[in-house]
Amino acid sequence: MKILATFCRFPYPLDKGDKLRAFYQIKELSRRNEVFLFCFSFKKIQREELAILEQYCKKIHIEHLSLFSVALSLFRALFNSLPLEVAMFTNFGAKKNFRSFFKENTPEVSYFQFVRMGEYAKIIKGRKFLDFQDCLSVNMFRRMDNAGYFKKKLFLFEAKRLQRYEDSMFDVFDATSIITDSDRQLINSGRRNEISIIENGVSDSYLNYKGERTRVFDIIFSGNMSYSPNVMAAKFLVRDIMPEVWKEYPECKLVLAGASPAKEVRELASSKVVVTGWVEDMREYYAKSFLFVAPMQIGTGLQNKLLEAMAMFLPCITTSLANKALMAENGKEILVADTAVSLGQAIIRLLKDRTLYDSLSESGHKFVEDNYSWSNSVKKLEELFKK
Repeated sequence: MKILATFCRFPYPLDKGDKLRAFYQIKELSRRNEVFLFCFSFKKIQREELAILEQYCKKIHIEHLSLFSVALSLFRALFNSLPLEVAMFTNFGAKKNFRSFFKENTPEVSYFQFVRMGEYAKIIKGRKFLDFQDCLSVNMFRRMDNAGYFKKKLFLFEAKRLQRYEDSMFDVFDATSIITDSDRQLINSGRRNEISIIENGVSDSYLNYKGERTRVFDIIFSGNMSYSPNVMAAKFLVRDIMPEVWKEYPECKLVLAGASPAKEVRELASSKVVVTGWVEDMREYYAKSFLFVAPMQIGTGLQNKLLEAMAMFLPCITTSLANKALMAENGKEILVADTAVSLGQAIIRLLKDRTLYDSLSESGHKFVEDNYSWSNSVKKLEELFKK
């Protein structure tokens, strides 16, 4: 089957959840299909990065976005109904190039990631498939809670537009998918139950990691550290949760590992808190750490960081918000808590109780191994394409 994959980002390096999903979907799809990639980028893609995707893609077109073109698109969106998240990727030149790429390669199915790509689906014919990934409108509504007055107004403006746009996608696409049922229920449409669940997966390199394991850090939290939900979680962890832990374990060391740390995250660094910045191989940091904490307060979707840590035999602690998507069993495969005090107590409990630690380590690994395979996930996607 010839598949046109259209993404809002070049899917490498794997520093964001959507890029991780896109990369492994392309890799798995390419085993049995021809994949043609059309994607966007704000920066020049390095030759070695391009070479990695060329292993799996028949052809690649990268549409480079300039700050000027984005600003112009956002300005125009003020006078139409497009969400800003959609408008920033939509311009006349890119549409023209996309139409040419489509005609040149004649795909049997066109696959789009995020509603951000919705305007491109409207200009072509044939079978079209949308991966919502998660509910962007609800993500915007949730970000209002911790925003100042002007940002709150902007988030509300964008959330309402996204909500209407998400609902309109059912008339554009033949079929749709999303990562979790919890996010499917957040889509504000009477047709939400038409959305198929296509889970994320974990690379075998995490499940079967054979490298050295030397404890350097007691606790790790990972992710893109410029992403607002991760920034909030990092601040909550260091400022509210860890003081509870440090009362009992004053030497306890925490690492915040991930790309592009925001100024607020960099300011958390201390003798007890390491902020890494970009990490070439996150497995090495998991292997150096004793347990994983993801105290998510906002955001939607399945947290890939939890899947990776559990795959690496790290006992995990998270909030009910994050576990709603993961659906691991509290007390058996993961520990779930929501307040700073209860999260701190959960960390202390794992630092003290080796029996519980070992049990969560094994059960968490098995849970991910049984439920989150890229191979199985992409087979479901292929079946939907064929239908």
